[in-house]
Amino acid sequence: MRFRRLSAILLTLTILLSCLAGCPTTPASPATESTHVSTEPSTIPTTLPTEPSTEPSTEPSTEPVTEPSTEPATEPSTEPPTEPKPTQPPTEPTQPLPPEPWSSQTVYIGPNISGINVKKAFVYDCASETYLYQKSELDAKLYPASITKLMNVYTALQILDLDTVITVDAGMSSLVPGDTSKAGFYAGDRMTVYNVILGTLVASGSDAAHILAVSAGRVLANDPNLPAQQAEDRFVEEMNRQVAKLGLINTHFVNCDGYTDYYHYTCMADLVTIATQVLNTPTMRDIVCNHKVKMYYADGRHRTLTSTNYLLNPKSSFYRAEARGIKTGTTNAAGACLLSAFWVNDRYILIGVFQGPTFNSRYQCATKLFDYFKDTPVSEPTDPSEEPTQTPTDEPTLEPTVDPSTDPTVEPTIDPTVEPSTDPTIEPTTEPTIEPTVEPSTEPTVEPTVEPTVEPTVDPSIDPTTEPTIEPTSEPTEEPIPTE
Repeated sequence: MRFRRLSAILLTLTILLSCLAGCPTTPASPATESTHVSTEPSTIPTTLPTEPSTEPSTEPSTEPVTEPSTEPATEPSTEPPTEPKPTQPPTEPTQPLPPEPWSSQTVYIGPNISGINVKKAFVYDCASETYLYQKSELDAKLYPASITKLMNVYTALQILDLDTVITVDAGMSSLVPGDTSKAGFYAGDRMTVYNVILGTLVASGSDAAHILAVSAGRVLANDPNLPAQQAEDRFVEEMNRQVAKLGLINTHFVNCDGYTDYYHYTCMADLVTIATQVLNTPTMRDIVCNHKVKMYYADGRHRTLTSTNYLLNPKSSFYRAEARGIKTGTTNAAGACLLSAFWVNDRYILIGVFQGPTFNSRYQCATKLFDYFKDTPVSEPTDPSEEPTQTPTDEPTLEPTVDPSTDPTVEPTIDPTVEPSTDPTIEPTTEPTIEPTVEPSTEPTVEPTVEPTVEPTVDPSIDPTTEPTIEPTSEPTEEPIPTE
């Protein structure tokens, strides 16, 4: 506005000067006006002696200087800072967080049994497919510790033949953490896959678990020279693929032995499914129920492996003749854990206890729960539409509740790719752990006089009579408390 006003004043002054000089005044076009104004600002102050000097002198001197200097300077300085926004996406997390909750509310289902001091526990009847007892939510996350080795062996059995001979190399040994339990395998040792599995499930050897993982990973990659770490990573991917195949939505593994990691977790409901698959896999079922086994090397040497599960030790106060395994686990983060199975009244009862405060608390709680529920009468499986809300819908049926020979319509509802148990009496015929009052038609050859601590189906070459008995107080502890 001020500039237009100044231009009008200048035009008027120009016309007056032209008249005083005696020149004819001709109306100028807008184009000439603008050019005249733009070319003569510097002479305006000298040709206006009679005009007030304040108005024309102050406006041209301040405005032409301030307007061009402030506006162009501020516009470039404010716009560029808004452009670096596209550099923010690299802050996104590269690995998804596990589903919550890690810690859950104390939820009780079933009777209130005193003395159960573990944070999480369940009792599951495989015949009726129902939970008889529950402490904590079934999908609450927990660290599985060495119970991970069940999925390790289950996956390896899909890849390796039991008679394949494995040679331990330095790369395999380098992957074993120093603070974990060991089965005693070293670089240069040669033994079959079956004997490595004995070291994994009976002795809970982290070294055996890594040997299995690397060997199976190299087979998956079709590269016998694949570096040990890359082979194990490939195997862990396969473990998670098997997890997804079983429908375990709250389980994820990042290693093969259960070493503590934030992204390595499971839950009680998923462990019921894993236990079911173990008991439906004959090789695993016949190994996890043993207190002592002989492990053989390829050159004929052998040594004895002792189970970390005190429920299987006849000399332990926690011994239960009905116990059939399955796996222990111990780390600082996971606490003292135990996933166990009991064969009673012609069906399995699964009992899991987790996050125990002391080493023996898992056995105290597991035996207390078993003693309470072992006389629970067998009930028929419930209709799926009437199942309790706490029962996972993806859990398979482990055992038929009737003799298949009399009712051929009863079948286990397990994954079709997993070898099912076709005989409800999957225990060896020499097992003297069935209640004396039970006379199942499928187990007619129960021998009460046979040593209950040896399962002859594990290895035909095992001679249980040559094994000395070891008191639980003199045998080494299950594994170092920091990590199993």
